[in-house]
Amino acid sequence: MRNLRRVLENMGNAVLELVWAKQVRCQGCGDLSGADEAYLCGVCAHRLEELRPPESQRCLGCGNPVEARCICKRMPHVAFSRFAFYYQGPVRGIVRNLKYHAVTCMADWMAAAMYEILLREDWLEDVHALVPVPMPPKRMKTRGYNQAQLLTNALAEQTGLPVLDLLERTRETPQQARLSSAQRRENMRGAFRAKVDARGLCLLLIDDVRTTGATLEACAAALRQASASQVYALTFAAVSRPVEGKD
Repeated sequence: MRNLRRVLENMGNAVLELVWAKQVRCQGCGDLSGADEAYLCGVCAHRLEELRPPESQRCLGCGNPVEARCICKRMPHVAFSRFAFYYQGPVRGIVRNLKYHAVTCMADWMAAAMYEILLREDWLEDVHALVPVPMPPKRMKTRGYNQAQLLTNALAEQTGLPVLDLLERTRETPQQARLSSAQRRENMRGAFRAKVDARGLCLLLIDDVRTTGATLEACAAALRQASASQVYALTFAAVSRPVEGKD
């Protein structure tokens, strides 16, 4: 009954998108006073600019700024990882609205920000195809869509790159939200496999948020096992806290 209620709620939200412009509500903070064409109120739009990662003074592998801990060792099978925004403030609202409230119209807008990263990093000449991080079947049935797939499809339209359905889940995994970093890595270990051979391909993994990198690493490991030459990763947001206070 709970799953049916969630499906019906998402269907209702999807229909609402067609009849009620999302500009009425800020997708960052939920404010009803209105939003501009970028789906955000003025305050959130200004805050969003402050949440872009620096183009310099960062790790060239994982993209984390110098004041945060490098996580390259946690993702040995990911050649490079980048993200468009820090997962803070209005970025949380944007992601949650896409992920849990069926505001799927945000996917194109989010993908545009990710496309800017691809251009900046000059990856388009290297990458052969885009690969979305797959969702567990039970969660897919409940939610009705995979936000990573929506972002990937939108990026494919902007880049002209093909989307390859290469990965599948080997088992259902608990949601990562309340797990520690070590628990996330164990939770994702061996959770994916490649459906077909990926020999010689440079692939770009797409997801909405990079937290500890455990999911991206598990996906990349499966693709490398299928003989992919390299795996890059791109997310809309990333949790990237300062070194102080981290365990």
